[in-house]
Amino acid sequence: MARYLGIDVGSVSLNVVVMDESRQVLVRRYVRTMGRPIQAAVDALSALLEQAGDIHFQGAAVTGSGKDLVSGSIGAVVINEIVAHATGAWTIRPDVASIIEIGGQDSKFIQVGRDAGGSHYLKDHAFNELCAAGTGAFLDQQAARLGLDLDTFSTQAAAAARPARLSGRCSVFAKSDMIHLQQKATPVGEIAAGLCFALARNYLATLCRGRHPQPPILFQGGVASNAGVVRAFREILALDDQALVVPPDHDVMGAFGAAVHSRSRPFEGGPIGLASMVERLRAIPAPGPEPSGLEPLRRPESTFLECEGEPGEGPFFLGLDIGSVSTKGVVVDSAARCVARSYLPTSGRPVEAVRAVLGELRDACGKACRMQAVCCTGSGRYLASALVGGGAVMDEISAQTAGAAHFFEDVDTIIEIGGQDSKYIKVSNGRVERFQMNRACAAGTGAFLQEQSGRLGIDIRRDFAEMAFRSDNPVKLGTRCTVFMDSDLVHHVQRGTPTADICAGLAYSIASNYLEKVVGSRPIGSVVLFQGGVARNQAVHAVFSNLLKRKVVVHPMPEVSGAFGAALAAMREPGARLDFDLAVPPGEAVTDTFECRSCANICEIRRVTLADGRRAFFGSICGRFDRREETPSEPVDAFAERERLLFFHASIESGADSPAPLGTIGIPFALSMTDYLPFWNTFLRGIGFRTVLSGPSSRDIVEWGLAHVPGEFCYPVKVLFGHVHSLMARGIERLFIPHLRMFTPPGESVSRYACAYTQAAPYVVMQNTDADVLALEYPVQDETGWWIKDVARKLGLDVGLVREAWRQADQAQSAFVQACRNAGRQIIDRLKVEGRRGCVVLGRPYNTTDRHVNLNLARRLSALDIEPIPFDFMPLGDSPLPPLWGRVRWGYGRKLLQAARLLKDHPNLGAVILTNFGCGPDSFVDQYLETELSGVPHIVLELDDHQAEAGLVTRLEAFSRTFRIRRSDAAPPELSMGVPGEPRRPLREYTYYIPSFVDHSHAFAGALRAAGCRVVLLPPTDDESWELGLQHAYGRECHPFISFAGDLLKAARRPDFLPAEACYFGPSYFGPCLLPQYLVALHLILQKAGLGDVTVMNIADPPTMKDLGRGYPIRLALGIYAIDRLFKWKTEIEPFEANPGEVAAVHQANMEAIQEGLAAGHFFKALRESVARFKAVELRPGSRQRPVVGIVGDVYTRVNEHSNDHLYRRLNDLGFEVWTSCSLIDASLLGGEQLHQELLRKGKKVSAVAAMAATPAAKAALAMVDRHFPDGIRTPQERHFKEVHQASSKYVSYWIDKALSMNINRIQEFHQAGVDGVINAMCHNCMLGNVTASLSASIRRDTDSMPICNLVFEGLKSTHSTNRLEAFAHQVMAGREARNPRSGAGIKDD
Repeated sequence: MARYLGIDVGSVSLNVVVMDESRQVLVRRYVRTMGRPIQAAVDALSALLEQAGDIHFQGAAVTGSGKDLVSGSIGAVVINEIVAHATGAWTIRPDVASIIEIGGQDSKFIQVGRDAGGSHYLKDHAFNELCAAGTGAFLDQQAARLGLDLDTFSTQAAAAARPARLSGRCSVFAKSDMIHLQQKATPVGEIAAGLCFALARNYLATLCRGRHPQPPILFQGGVASNAGVVRAFREILALDDQALVVPPDHDVMGAFGAAVHSRSRPFEGGPIGLASMVERLRAIPAPGPEPSGLEPLRRPESTFLECEGEPGEGPFFLGLDIGSVSTKGVVVDSAARCVARSYLPTSGRPVEAVRAVLGELRDACGKACRMQAVCCTGSGRYLASALVGGGAVMDEISAQTAGAAHFFEDVDTIIEIGGQDSKYIKVSNGRVERFQMNRACAAGTGAFLQEQSGRLGIDIRRDFAEMAFRSDNPVKLGTRCTVFMDSDLVHHVQRGTPTADICAGLAYSIASNYLEKVVGSRPIGSVVLFQGGVARNQAVHAVFSNLLKRKVVVHPMPEVSGAFGAALAAMREPGARLDFDLAVPPGEAVTDTFECRSCANICEIRRVTLADGRRAFFGSICGRFDRREETPSEPVDAFAERERLLFFHASIESGADSPAPLGTIGIPFALSMTDYLPFWNTFLRGIGFRTVLSGPSSRDIVEWGLAHVPGEFCYPVKVLFGHVHSLMARGIERLFIPHLRMFTPPGESVSRYACAYTQAAPYVVMQNTDADVLALEYPVQDETGWWIKDVARKLGLDVGLVREAWRQADQAQSAFVQACRNAGRQIIDRLKVEGRRGCVVLGRPYNTTDRHVNLNLARRLSALDIEPIPFDFMPLGDSPLPPLWGRVRWGYGRKLLQAARLLKDHPNLGAVILTNFGCGPDSFVDQYLETELSGVPHIVLELDDHQAEAGLVTRLEAFSRTFRIRRSDAAPPELSMGVPGEPRRPLREYTYYIPSFVDHSHAFAGALRAAGCRVVLLPPTDDESWELGLQHAYGRECHPFISFAGDLLKAARRPDFLPAEACYFGPSYFGPCLLPQYLVALHLILQKAGLGDVTVMNIADPPTMKDLGRGYPIRLALGIYAIDRLFKWKTEIEPFEANPGEVAAVHQANMEAIQEGLAAGHFFKALRESVARFKAVELRPGSRQRPVVGIVGDVYTRVNEHSNDHLYRRLNDLGFEVWTSCSLIDASLLGGEQLHQELLRKGKKVSAVAAMAATPAAKAALAMVDRHFPDGIRTPQERHFKEVHQASSKYVSYWIDKALSMNINRIQEFHQAGVDGVINAMCHNCMLGNVTASLSASIRRDTDSMPICNLVFEGLKSTHSTNRLEAFAHQVMAGREARNPRSGAGIKDD
């Protein structure tokens, strides 16, 4: 009987299936890879050989992320894992419609279709993006953290009465939430269930993205064995066990699908025996190393102390540090000597951990058990204080500083990395000067090292450092976030990289991640102290010394440094006095849960009742239970007053019974409505609507939004989707969501952009919900007349009615703004008289005013005796911003900078910069704010749906300790940093350094050389420049900016680089994209790097266009357009070259020729010769028959090889012809036509005509370029304004951003030209790319279900993009087969 073999080589496990001719599974085997996939394959097949003998297989197939390591040696075919899982599913369940697959490292969502003949095909798919969020590895880690094996974890999760609430956005945030639930003594079963529900919600949010999985659904992968996760999916999706089915072989379904696939691809030379396969696998040579350039590690010197003496007569002082991973205790005597210490794992049971630590200390102290004072620190400090009956409570920042300064009086920098948190502390004279903690998540901490060590099968304490020191070639892993490092680690595991090199690479990644994400551009001093549990790891210690190029000293008691500092604080803190006897341990504690229904949040409150009747409460978002108040209390702060003013001037409480000829319309109270509600509510009522406002944000609203948002948007957009649902659930189907495109900041005359997400919000809701959405632009100055007529036309209303409604709305908004200023003036004056501290909260109103979103930040500040002040209570606009910030084009960014500058005049005011994960504008604006706030006490808080209030409290308490009222004569100095884009010498005296971010850089170089300038065209971004960019960047900017910054910093190392004569010449753009901010941020980086004499400019700065002569812009445009066309031609013919490498070589020669032609004045000659060279390239006869893929996306990622990981070559290897999109010139032409329309809206007809004056000539010049190219080039050229406007307006407003509209238009152009699929290539957190992705489903409906793949890149070598490309390729081919093949697109090569 025939036998078939299927192997699934995953990141965590390797699965083997033996199947017979009837597709019955005869044998199955599962082994852990432990970082050695080839050895795992040998072990699995050897065990199979011993069990079943030398089976001879008719066919074999291998799938999984490590398939290429195994397939070739045993002669097996390869199959993409998504295809394998789909094949396995429809083989055993032909009516399957959807597949949920969650494995150890990857998760997939697959939709199955059937063609007219009944055959199955891959209809659509989604793959977890850059990280391993929400996979089996996460559950493994958390079960271990809870001290449970997986079977017990599964049983307890399935049986829990209720799941605890954890984040559904990302598994790292869920991990942070879990830790804080542990500190609140939440029952383990409820945490386990909460983790399962969080994983399920995360899966639905990040993979399904608003799509509801259609039953029958098969749940596959190892995680399907977990009854808690099965329960979560069934309850969330409201499905029974017939609609969501766990098949018998769910955990080996990939291997089963591979075996099924092998039936159609038998071995050509006849059956192959199992013994032969094992021998072939054993003969695979170890892969050669990839040189990383990282320095091997050398063991550093370090001295550790256990205790400093035996307990004497006392008095004694106790410090407790209750952390997320471990609980520590230290006893010191009156001489501040450590006489007893304890370090135990918290294991999710903080009450038991505290009792156990106190027991160890009691045993160590013997008779000396009475403590005179106690101080508790760590994320569980309030719980510990309740258990011991009081004492002092201190934030971790202050405790760590106290523990450091005791041993090192001159320490100026503390690096602290613990199990879950990491901290940077700048110290001056033994006191905290400033600090930074890891934002929002647990990235770059000891927990990550421990988890990865477990994956590699090594002991973190005994083996890790020793392995790392044996490495001669540490691998480079990602550094942006540890979940991204996780993805990169999988890549190295799958290629068989030695474990020693991975260990050393992990040590480098932890240290690099800390320096980039926590320290950022903050200064590192000369006396650096490393402490926290990770400081025991000598490999990480060695890396810090290597990277900082200075000696790094390790604390003598690093893992208990916080507890030691708390014990020292107990000696001097007045509130620490507590007669506590270690011989009398705390009594048992009983934990129960109740719901607080004082507001819509319905918080789950954990009540810990001690043996003596005392109680402690944890878990209220508003914070009132933290103060043990059991009766509701209304907030009485400036934010409550702002909300009252907002509703008052919006007339929320009046007009409910007024006539409403236009009917009822709902207003989601989210995004810009937290600022512009007075205008819009007044206007909508004025034109005849009855308005209904959604309620305040709550857990239910947020969770619904998280589950249904159709893309990787920021938290506020997710909250918006929740508010939309809340209104629709009330039967309100018609909604109003404004398009806040631009507004004018106070005191300014030019309108500025709102961010792309805020602008796109109404249209994304339209395309992804059933709501009937009315979207109107906010009227900006000079466009009011046009706006009134346009609204009247759209709604069929009388112009006079609309004009009067606008007048009343404008008055209401102005009154609100003035009332806020008046209220703020009173608060500021009062604080000055009282000598009290105030804190201006700097952030977008939808972050700063939503008490659920910001965990009631205002109340928590008030509890620390810091008066919270909304930023718009400040007298904004009273003084203009300096030229330094002239290029900041976001309206809110400029308002926040105005507020920040005012704080310098108020010595009793500090600032909280409040942002959220994934905010594009804030990734730049926050560093501008920190620059302005130099010398002003401030803190940056990054919040998200993770709801980790304990981490927020720690940061605020530490901030309060460092926030001191300044002397009135100690105002921070005015910034003196020059102006980006402003030349400091005649332009022809500069040497221009141009980044090679696209081929069009040759046009920049040629045009500048023709104008008489010296030019250096920088080499393409490499690993060295990428690392430099990461080291100097703020830490949250987009991928292209990191490359630009690194390229320039690398250029500054050239021996001929003269800063005063150097000008960095970068690309230009006008719109809400992040690109216009590059020059400002680069200017700041250069200042901090000691390169302040370098000038930064872009290609379209007015001095450039004017001073370099009229020929400069003409040559620039001709060069860019010619290179645009040549690049499209290159990508189109490259797969068909007869001589490999010839097209690339010709293209490079063409680029150099175009540059030289522009510089020397013979451009058209160079162009003719370039075209002739391409015509002469020999192509394979009859080869132009491949499927075609079109590329759209952000202008950098879609064309830059370093950024997109050689996307075009990989598509060629998969059998595709590639058509690409324009780079720059079409956007410029479109900009001219757009400006024409905008000026017409403002009533400036003469200026509008002038704006179009150059367009005919420009088009004529480009036509002169076009006539040199043959008609046989198939890649379509981009359309013009009218067509782009029409194409994009079906989905969004054209006016959001022309680049977004061009993306949407280009997809339609590709479809009309006959492409078979489109890839939207974008950098991580690209706003316009994410908006495009959120519209993909709607666009697909209008393009015959053409596959559209949204690929995110972050500079990683990840197996995920390869898997997605392979699955996309299969989907394209399946779609072609399901449809009648279109002429012109071709068929796959034989």
